Amino acid sequence: MPRKPKDAYQHALSLLGRRERTTQELRAALLAKGHPEAEVEPAIARVRALGYLDDARVAQARARRELPEGRSRADVTRRLVAHGVSEDVARRATEEAARDVDHHDEASARAFIARRRVTGLKAARLLASRGYEEALIRRVTGLGEGDD
Repeated sequence: MPRKPKDAYQHALSLLGRRERTTQELRAALLAKGHPEAEVEPAIARVRALGYLDDARVAQARARRELPEGRSRADVTRRLVAHGVSEDVARRATEEAARDVDHHDEASARAFIARRRVTGLKAARLLASRGYEEALIRRVTGLGEGDD
């Protein structure tokens, strides 16, 4: 006997059971699976009302995971916004996570390039890719204004 296809709500529960997602990520996944928008929005509202979908909780968890990986606060916030979290929620989650994990951009940048065993321009490029500010990169790498 063929299985009945999942409705958008059942599919949302299944997706959220595998890993937490932002509202934008869940919406995109449901639409990609062919669920009509008219079914997707009520399903999202229902899982949110039940507490299974919470962008602030997702942002907080991701920020706590990404900050110790050597990312700057600005980069973590930018990445959260790119995943559909509002800028205000992303900024608050990043700042709260930074307090929780005792993250300071300069100390984190120094530790990151030490773990990677890179110096000079290579270190500067790596830190820039992680969203660190230019002044901090110069301070941490020792590169001056005229260094290329």
